[in-house]
Amino acid sequence: MKPSLLSCCMAIVITVLPLTSFALPIHFHLVRIITLPTKDGHGDLLRYDPGNQKIYASMAYSAGAVINSETNNIDRIIRGGIENPSGMAWDKKYIYWTSNGKVDGHPHDQVYVISKRTWKIVYRFRPVGLTPDAIYADSKNQRLYITMDDSNWIDIYHFGEKPRYLGKIILYPSSGSGPDVGTLLAAQDRLYVPDDSWEEIVDLKNHKIVNKVNMDLPTVDGKPSHTKGQVYDEKTGDLWVGTTNSGMLVFHGDDLKLIKRISSRSGIDEVAIDPGYQLIYAFESKGRGFDVYNAVTLQPIAFVKTGYLSTHTGAVNPRSHEVYAYAGMDHAIFVYKP
Repeated sequence: MKPSLLSCCMAIVITVLPLTSFALPIHFHLVRIITLPTKDGHGDLLRYDPGNQKIYASMAYSAGAVINSETNNIDRIIRGGIENPSGMAWDKKYIYWTSNGKVDGHPHDQVYVISKRTWKIVYRFRPVGLTPDAIYADSKNQRLYITMDDSNWIDIYHFGEKPRYLGKIILYPSSGSGPDVGTLLAAQDRLYVPDDSWEEIVDLKNHKIVNKVNMDLPTVDGKPSHTKGQVYDEKTGDLWVGTTNSGMLVFHGDDLKLIKRISSRSGIDEVAIDPGYQLIYAFESKGRGFDVYNAVTLQPIAFVKTGYLSTHTGAVNPRSHEVYAYAGMDHAIFVYKP
């Protein structure tokens, strides 16, 4: 906890345009700073688990943090060899956490199975593909889907304490930087995957890409741009896709028809949604904060500053409507409330 910084920031609010859901303008208040026991650096992912009200954080360099979103205190730090943690998914009993660290300079890809009762690692395995990143748990079909950055495919496993390999789903294109963090619609047997400058829909019944769109994103300083983190708005059927330099793209979720391009402060890494308020949050490493969008009017309505670089990822508690932003160069999570 950093009282001086928090007391200063508590008095600062960001006034934004009214939302259709609100009669008055919204203000974002900094309500908490959760200091993480790690070094300054890139924190890869935050996720909210509605089953137990926990926030899971992949901390920079090593270890995962379990945060109680009701108290905004750290409940548990999970170490046990987790190096360079990335994505996480869960069912009722377990968290499945990907890690793509190195041992003696060599890749050491692992997926860790963690008990939600004891918070201890009960199993670990090396995936078939290379460099595990995003991971999705489909409770309806008892499946884990793990995107493999350097193989450009999805590993499929039957989940449980000891996941069993079932096969793979080939992604497109065949070469490039590989897939980023997409979103799973388990009820529709559909997985949205961003891959380089493409956005694609994977049918989980036949394990094939059924639609894909190349956004032909412009280069920046000679480097290609990519589609990145995304969320699906169940109320509108819209898919919100962040990009590294072209702001936010809004698609019809069913057919990937582009509805609108919306500007952002800087390149977007990860995206979160508050379905109750219909707010979309886009977290930006270089922007020192996150953009806020109205999911109804498709308008940008605010930029909230953390003041620190590597605000790469974030999450939302839809019950409290609190927003969690990982400020990497302060090894902390800043909690805001609209």
